Amino acid sequence: METRKSAKKTLTRIFLGFGLVLLLLIGGLVALLMFVEVDSLREPLARELSDATELRVELGPLHLDLSRGVGLKADGFRVRSQDGTRDLFSAEQLVVLTELEPLLHKQVKIQEATLVQPVVRIYLDSP
Repeated sequence: METRKSAKKTLTRIFLGFGLVLLLLIGGLVALLMFVEVDSLREPLARELSDATELRVELGPLHLDLSRGVGLKADGFRVRSQDGTRDLFSAEQLVVLTELEPLLHKQVKIQEATLVQPVVRIYLDSP
């Protein structure tokens, strides 16, 4: 009976220690993400999107978004024609879910992108 109580105490201490370490790791990760200057990714990300689409892509200020995982939220998103004279596509917000490790190295690996209040403009050129 004494051995059983001792084993139970040891097991309880192990679980409490593991829980404390896990809590500290999660808290440290959240604190680290809060101090990362995410808006510094705005220009490189817009440039990569522009190069990939061959259109002018403009992003508003970037913020960290932890509502559905690790993500970036741009307050404003606009795609313009190559010469920049026409808006082709815009959205009030662009929310991008990313992988954590590349984000810590100032790289973005996108898992999912969501547009909030998107607007598509279609231009019919006269003959």
